[in-house]
Amino acid sequence: MSIISRIDCRTVRLPQNAKRIPLNSDDDCSLDVADVVFIDMATKDGPTGIGFTMTSGPGIGAIRSLIENDLAPLVIGEDALSHEKLWAKVQQASRKVGFRGMVARSWAAIDMALWDIKAKVANLPLWKLLGGAKPSAPVFLTSRDAASAGKQASKMGVMGVMLELGGCDAEADLAAVHLIRDSIGEDVWLSVTADGKYDVASALALGHVFEEEIGLDLFEEPLPPWDLAGYRRLSERLEQTFSTSAGIESSACVDEWVRSGAVKVLRPDLFRIGGITPWLRIAAMLEHQPIALGVYRCPEVGVHLACGLQNVQSVEMVPWMQGLFAEPLKIEKGRIVPPTLPGLGIAG
Repeated sequence: MSIISRIDCRTVRLPQNAKRIPLNSDDDCSLDVADVVFIDMATKDGPTGIGFTMTSGPGIGAIRSLIENDLAPLVIGEDALSHEKLWAKVQQASRKVGFRGMVARSWAAIDMALWDIKAKVANLPLWKLLGGAKPSAPVFLTSRDAASAGKQASKMGVMGVMLELGGCDAEADLAAVHLIRDSIGEDVWLSVTADGKYDVASALALGHVFEEEIGLDLFEEPLPPWDLAGYRRLSERLEQTFSTSAGIESSACVDEWVRSGAVKVLRPDLFRIGGITPWLRIAAMLEHQPIALGVYRCPEVGVHLACGLQNVQSVEMVPWMQGLFAEPLKIEKGRIVPPTLPGLGIAG
C-alpha cells in the first residue's frame, strides 16, 4: 500500500516568475497569464506524486485553500492506489455544494498526483500504464499571434495551428485567420478557438467565410458552452466541424453533446472536470461514438492520454509551463513523444 502522509502546495504565476521556453523557436507564442498550484503528495515508504492545476482568471487562492484545508484531509491516511475509492469519497463530501467549478479544479491536482504515484509504483510511465497504444501522437500549436505562429509551427513540424481569436472584432479575427492561412499554406491543418465569445449570427457569418475562403478544419467554442441550441443551428447551416471543451464539465454532459449532433470533436479539460479519472471515463464513453476525442491544453498530461489510449486524436501544445520542468516535452518528426520516466515523467 502507498499510504498518503502529506500534501504540500506551492503557487506559481506564469509568466512573471517562470522562464518561458517556446519549443524550437525564438518566438514566444504564449497565451494569457496563468496561476498554477503544484502539489507534492508524499506517501509512507513510497513515491511522491506530483500534480497541478491552474486558472487564467481569479480564484487561485481559493483553489489552494480548498486543497490544503478541505481536500487533503480526505486523502491523507488513504491508499494512493485507490483512486476510485477517493473519487467516490470527494463526490460524497461535495454533494451539498456541488463538485463542478472550484472543487473540481482543485481535485484535479490531487487526482493527477494519485495517477503519478500509481504509475511510479508500477515502474511505468503513465501512458504505458494506460495501455501504451502508440509511441507518439499528432500535436498542434495553439497561439493568438497569427504573425509568428505559422513560423513556429513550421519549425516544429507539427500538424498545424489553432489560432485563438479575440472575439470582439469579427473583421480583425477574420484578417488574422487569413494571415495565418497565407503563412502556413492551404494544405496544413488550421483551426480557431473563440472561447465562446460570438453570438449565433456572428459565428454563422464567420463560419461561411471559413468554409468558402479559408478551408478551416475546426471551429472550437464559437458560442458560450450553455448555448447547445445555438450549436445545433450552426451545425445545421454549415458543413464546418465544431468542437467544445468548456461545454464538458462532467461525464454527464457528454451524452447530451453526443445526442445533439452539434459537435464532432470533444476536448475535455482535465482541470475543469476534475482530473484524469473522470477524463478516462469520458474517453470510454466515446470509444464507440462518431466523435473525435482530444485533450484541452495541458500537454504534460495530454501526451500520456493520447499515447496511452487509441481513440485520443491529438495533443494541444501551449508552451506555458515548459520552463518549470527539468525535462521539457519532446517533439520528434512533428509528433509529440511521451516521457520514459515512471509516472508523469515531470519534475520541477
